[in-house]
Amino acid sequence: NGTANSTSLTGLTPATIYYVKAYSVNGTDTSFSGIRVFGTVSNSSGDIKVYFNRSVDTLQANSPSNHAIQLTNAIDDTLIAYINRAKYTIDYTIYNFDNNNISNISAAFNAAYARGVKIRAIYDGSQNNAGFSNFDPAIGKIASPTSAAYGIMHNKFLIIDANSPDPNDCILWTGSTNLTDNQINTDNQNVIIFQDQTICRSYELEFEEMYGDTGLLPNAAAAKFGPFKTDNTAHEFLIGGKRVEQYMSPSDGTNSQIIKNINSASSDLEIEIMIMTRNDLAYAISNRNQASVPCYFLTNDTGSAGQPSTSWQIVRGALGNKAKKYNQGGIMHSKYLIADHNDLASDPLVLTGSHNWSNGADQRNDENTVVVHDANITNLYYQEFIKRFNLNGGLILAIENMENTNVPFYAYPNPSNGEFQLLY
Repeated sequence: NGTANSTSLTGLTPATIYYVKAYSVNGTDTSFSGIRVFGTVSNSSGDIKVYFNRSVDTLQANSPSNHAIQLTNAIDDTLIAYINRAKYTIDYTIYNFDNNNISNISAAFNAAYARGVKIRAIYDGSQNNAGFSNFDPAIGKIASPTSAAYGIMHNKFLIIDANSPDPNDCILWTGSTNLTDNQINTDNQNVIIFQDQTICRSYELEFEEMYGDTGLLPNAAAAKFGPFKTDNTAHEFLIGGKRVEQYMSPSDGTNSQIIKNINSASSDLEIEIMIMTRNDLAYAISNRNQASVPCYFLTNDTGSAGQPSTSWQIVRGALGNKAKKYNQGGIMHSKYLIADHNDLASDPLVLTGSHNWSNGADQRNDENTVVVHDANITNLYYQEFIKRFNLNGGLILAIENMENTNVPFYAYPNPSNGEFQLLY
């Protein structure tokens, strides 16, 4: 008797994907919901690691133990270290991949395969992906279609040991980084790594939808990419006590999730995005600014052929000098937003992944996005954002209200014509 009801399901097992269909009975009439996908909490550690390949500002750390980590020219070596730890399986998706001027990632995959690890791979069919030519030919792999109805296979994720009997073997690697010389050594990137069996198994559902099979070899006839996929993964997770969401494009309405998280900002909003061409996202940012939420925006792309894009004009018109174009060399390839990074009374969160803020990403491409609700993880991204924003001519001042005329202040180094620290 009501519109809100709940029930408890008992006897479930950890890190298991369940399909749930609710129904409501009134007399002889029954109505049904659609089938939803859920995952139970795993017994994994829940550890979440974040890495950046460009400089960070650890002065912005919320504690001495929460410094952001820069991997200078070393994302490739870090990935290889994870591949070398795989015991049972690796499922790998990448937009573009080669071994030029980076460590030999193909050799790491081949060594894993030789010691018995079962490996499957998906890559974008429109890119060269020369790294796969060095793969052992027995490793199963499939390229995305190149038809006009399809965009690109733009995912960058790797799943290790999703079904290991030890839940701490399970690793999900994702973020913005392709595996090429420029992407690892020059362009601005982030990587986020989850040690959690539930999210690994959810990502495996997405992988196998594109792979067309649950076995070692792909089935091109059954494979579904882009607009032909369904919303078949879980979206809510509890990882190490932290709420984490994940969304796949184009089946999961990722653009609406981006708007929802922009709208959640009540204390601050920071956005670092390679490209934004959707005006609804630009207006959402403008509306937060009009609601007196401090907003800062950094983008790699503001238009083409000398013509500013409409979305850039909307954001620039609303934020003024708090909207900046990246000019520090290479490509600013990260895609993330930060909301309420230091407001524990709110919901500090970071949204990141492979998804650019474009129509193609939302409607045609294969993309993946994660949202982490946690002050420490959010602060790591804030340390990177402050560094990028200020290097590109921006200025963010953090001001705390204090009332005490007897507090001594020390500035060092003193004198200084650049960065200094204030101790009180």
